[in-house]
Amino acid sequence: MNIFEKMSAITNEITAVAKNLNVGWGKSSYKAAGEADILAAVKPIEEKFKIYSYPFDREILESAVLTTAKTDGTESKQQFMRVRTIYRFVDMETPTDFIDIVSYGDGVDPQDKAPGKAMTYADKYALMKAYKIITGDDPDQYYSADLKGKESKASAGSRTGSQGNGNGARARQQAQTPPPQQQEVLFVNANHIQAIRNEMSRTGITEATVLAMAKVGRFEDITMPVFNAIMKKFEKTKSKDPAPTGDFMNIPDGAGEELPFK
Repeated sequence: MNIFEKMSAITNEITAVAKNLNVGWGKSSYKAAGEADILAAVKPIEEKFKIYSYPFDREILESAVLTTAKTDGTESKQQFMRVRTIYRFVDMETPTDFIDIVSYGDGVDPQDKAPGKAMTYADKYALMKAYKIITGDDPDQYYSADLKGKESKASAGSRTGSQGNGNGARARQQAQTPPPQQQEVLFVNANHIQAIRNEMSRTGITEATVLAMAKVGRFEDITMPVFNAIMKKFEKTKSKDPAPTGDFMNIPDGAGEELPFK
């Protein structure tokens, strides 16, 4: 079997991956497929078909500190990193034959975990897309966070990893997904949605109330200005209020960066 036949055989054997990662808690918790779930499904079958996969090369596309102003006058800061990864799949029986998959990952963390989160995201989805693994999740619906207010930015093109000389016969295919694009209207990502769910759990405000307030049908359609307005409302809401007030529901149409929330 050549490397394409082996990759196809692996794709046919890995039908689905269980969701064993618990995200959030209480009524707002949900399950997702974590990196450990993907690796547990992939490793034994790669061994069976003599395929070795690894992150061959990484490039830091963007690195910044995100600053968010709070209503009490203080600021919160989080590290942001976006990486590009070339994930290589090598035929161990013919090491000169390999396939490269290009994947992207974002990481946001208030301390030092942003690089690890970005690399984990990129690696996990490189494996998922290479072997067409079904999990039921659709991460591509989430947009990157609004990068306004960043304080520092690393020069693009920083690289880590090995490069290899590329000599010898090889079968190489790059299945590239387009890098995230900056857009005029930015929407929330998974981290923002989790922040909303955490506040819902704290205050007792229901998902239906939040969606009605944002005037959308799902969290993924909430824009960053509306998200900021929602979080300001949550900051003023006591824990486990019996019911939201009419004022909590009041977000005007066309909410922007400067909204009349007091």
